[in-house]
Amino acid sequence: MKRGAAAVAKASLSEYKLRLTTYEDIPALRFIEKQAGERFRDVGLAKIADHDPLEAEEHALAIEEGLSFVIIKGEEPVGFLVADWLDEALHIAEINVHPDHGGRRLSEVLINAAKGLCAEKGRKYLSLSTFRDVPWNAPYYDKLGFKEIDAAYLGKDHRAMKEAQDIVFDQTPRVFMKLVV
Repeated sequence: MKRGAAAVAKASLSEYKLRLTTYEDIPALRFIEKQAGERFRDVGLAKIADHDPLEAEEHALAIEEGLSFVIIKGEEPVGFLVADWLDEALHIAEINVHPDHGGRRLSEVLINAAKGLCAEKGRKYLSLSTFRDVPWNAPYYDKLGFKEIDAAYLGKDHRAMKEAQDIVFDQTPRVFMKLVV
């Protein structure tokens, strides 16, 4: 990134704040997930755009366990991350930024918050599952330092998740990735 671009990115990030998610945020998070999902139509994955967002109960459980972060601008949520403990990892179950706020590295801010929680709890790595060929998925996470996990090395919890995802996503090319903390 050029020096001028870095200054613009830093200035634009100053408009946003990171905090733990509250129950009051849940309707906005479900809306953000639906809006962010619309991008998948552009890459031939309409079934992802049509997929229902996380249920309010799933958000509530993550909030109760301190496993949900939100980015706000003013008082409005514009992005979020929901995680869960799988095997020895903090697994990013869902991460979304509203398209109106894309391109500002807000996902990276959310991932850094998850890295901090992971390290604080003494866990070895972050994990996530994502689409291999969607530009803002696996290629983006690769740039952040995530590496693909060979399916043969997935832990019990990750294998169970993979099996469930294979049914839901109908064999769409997905990968599990990890980032050592």
